[in-house]
Amino acid sequence: MKKIIFGLIFIFSSCLLFGQQCYYKGRLSSCFEYGLQGGFSQYKGELNGFQSALGVGNFHLAGGFMFRYNFNYDYTHDFLAKLFDQRCSIRLNLLRCNTTAEKDRYNVNGYKFKTSINEISAVMEYSFIRFSSAYNAKEYGLPITPYVFGGVGGFNYTVKDASTNIDVNDGSKMAFCGIIGGGAKAALWKGVVVGMDVGLRITSADDLDGKINVGGMKDIYYYFGANVLFNFAQILSE
Repeated sequence: MKKIIFGLIFIFSSCLLFGQQCYYKGRLSSCFEYGLQGGFSQYKGELNGFQSALGVGNFHLAGGFMFRYNFNYDYTHDFLAKLFDQRCSIRLNLLRCNTTAEKDRYNVNGYKFKTSINEISAVMEYSFIRFSSAYNAKEYGLPITPYVFGGVGGFNYTVKDASTNIDVNDGSKMAFCGIIGGGAKAALWKGVVVGMDVGLRITSADDLDGKINVGGMKDIYYYFGANVLFNFAQILSE
């Protein structure tokens, strides 16, 4: 845990330092935005059907840190470079589900689990409209755009029986996930960007629910949320 904390401090301190250097070199803005994200996560596996997965009671809180490197702040002549961003996030997800009779393959109807997931991910983001968080600098892009993204992530997870609080998997495990999704972002004012998106995580694990479905599909989970990111070089510029 201490290594993770020091790693986070190093990453975000480096982003801040590099961002100020970009600004003092005379650019309109930093290459980096960083801030917070929050929303809900949802499990989909062999213990629940599609309709069950969409139940309101199956959405649980998720949140974490996020930073984004904007290729479009380089202001190159390559139009495509202005449409791509790269972002990384560190997030805590909580998954829960109750088995239902029609989907109970293990004769454990009424089984309840809770899974804590600590995820680190990196994705490439493609904006459909050339975007700029400078807001009032329209020559650099518009202050709103939809986008799609894709990437990879890694996470560790712990599964407990929600009724007994007993660790089902005998400790935490590691797994990987492929990520796809989409959303929209907008610059509220100079240097402040808010966004909303939904992302699907296709994992390499089959026991996020504590049950292994031999020969079946791997477990997946969704994240629905909003984020607010700050570009302090822009905020502090005149």
